[in-house]
Amino acid sequence: MNIADSDNASEVLRIARQHKHNHAFYDDFLDKKKTKKLFCEEAMGFLHNKERKIYVLKSKDGKVLGFISYLEPILFNKALNKKVITVDFIAVDKRSQNKNLGAHLLASTLAMMSDFEIAELRVASDNYPALNFYTKFGFRIIGGDVWLSYQPR
Repeated sequence: MNIADSDNASEVLRIARQHKHNHAFYDDFLDKKKTKKLFCEEAMGFLHNKERKIYVLKSKDGKVLGFISYLEPILFNKALNKKVITVDFIAVDKRSQNKNLGAHLLASTLAMMSDFEIAELRVASDNYPALNFYTKFGFRIIGGDVWLSYQPR
């Protein structure tokens, strides 16, 4: 795995466009096209952010197969005197899915970040495949966040 840079930006964006799991995608009040665009812009913003990182997994011929993004919340860590990372999302090219690449991305990131005391992430409470996936890595459910949306009439 390598840290993503501007050379990988177009491939990261291509994979981000395929990604369908984001709480905003499920909100009927939000425009799906705008939500997708925002998600892609957010992924691109990680390339130039000190607190957020993207690592890419490449094939032998150099194509990006997937990526993982995580946040190192500097102020949070400093205030609590803890070393925490927040896994933001894992995305694998749809042509490369079901080959354990997401597992490889997560395992590699956790191994690289071994000096951190806590790794956390958020998953929709009804995303059972993701919940199963993360618990296999030792993550445990500590809460049941619910996303609520209100639109005045």
